[in-house]
Amino acid sequence: VDLGLNVKDKSFNVKAGRWGARNKTIKVSDILRRKEMFSGAVPIVNARIPIIRLKEKSTGIMCDFNVFSRMGVKNTEFVAFCLEFDPRCLPLISILKYFSSMQKITGSGRGDHINSYTLVLLVIFFLQSKNILHSVKTLQKMVEEDVVEGWNVAFCRDKHLLPKLDSNSSTVLDLLSEFFEFYQDFPFDSHVICPLMGQSVTKYNMKHGVFLPARLKTAPSFGRKKQKLKVNKMLVVQDPFE
Repeated sequence: VDLGLNVKDKSFNVKAGRWGARNKTIKVSDILRRKEMFSGAVPIVNARIPIIRLKEKSTGIMCDFNVFSRMGVKNTEFVAFCLEFDPRCLPLISILKYFSSMQKITGSGRGDHINSYTLVLLVIFFLQSKNILHSVKTLQKMVEEDVVEGWNVAFCRDKHLLPKLDSNSSTVLDLLSEFFEFYQDFPFDSHVICPLMGQSVTKYNMKHGVFLPARLKTAPSFGRKKQKLKVNKMLVVQDPFE
């Protein structure tokens, strides 16, 4: 579960601006650690968006809590929509998460790992390529914008309003096999995985802001803007809305 906190206390926000992202996260973590309803509040301050990881005692649900942005919440809502859209999504993701955990592809500790969220986006992008899920671009065509930090996070959640996808009768086991085949041949060294477009984009074009799809040209961190997606890693997966 991803949770976002919109702090409306002006004095807190003024102080937070002086504290900086890391110190603000640590401060809120200290407050949550003293609350009886939570346990194990741990600040993770080296992430791109610092978060607090904790457990809600009565349910045992693990939560990622940030005090800066609603983006994490919106990303979670998008993933939940995908899981509900097609009944094959959840079992496919569950199998791959278990497999990746057992093979130490996901996790922490020594060596290179990807996080669980990145794995989920890899599955969603694969299912977009199979015409089982819509691209985020398509989902945003028929709804009013909801802008967070310059990004449109709105998307249509009414299946009946969405364009019909080509029929795909693959079973979960079929998709599991096709998932590995798809990424075995994917050009990770030269392309970015882009759920927003539902198709890959070259790292060169993304880095230099040239020959981009129209949807990316006007985005806050692409096109000719100064801030760019970092594309110097082997695996580059774009967030759904960013």
